[in-house]
Amino acid sequence: PVFPLDPKPAQTFGRAIEFDNTVTRFGTGRRQAVSNRTGGLHRFSLRFGPLDAERIDTIWNFYIARSGNLSPFVYVDQTTGTAHICAFAQAAMTREMFEWKVEQTGLELDEVVL
Repeated sequence: PVFPLDPKPAQTFGRAIEFDNTVTRFGTGRRQAVSNRTGGLHRFSLRFGPLDAERIDTIWNFYIARSGNLSPFVYVDQTTGTAHICAFAQAAMTREMFEWKVEQTGLELDEVVL
């Protein structure tokens, strides 16, 4: 399934990249660093601004159909046109919290490796 981009986000204000590294610091001042995965993964934060109930329902129903953060989906980054396999970052949200994130603070999607 593909994340519903109708409406398109008013702003993709977060596009962070996260690396899975383990860094151990020793008392001598030395450190040992190991990468647990090749490359980094993105976290997208999408804010849509004010939406009517029908459009919020579309995104909410997509969230419910994915069982929160259980099932991955395709998200197409609107700034680059690149498709990413993602999952919702939050496992549990009330409808009110979901609406607040969608319209005000940003709905977070985590890129995943299948």
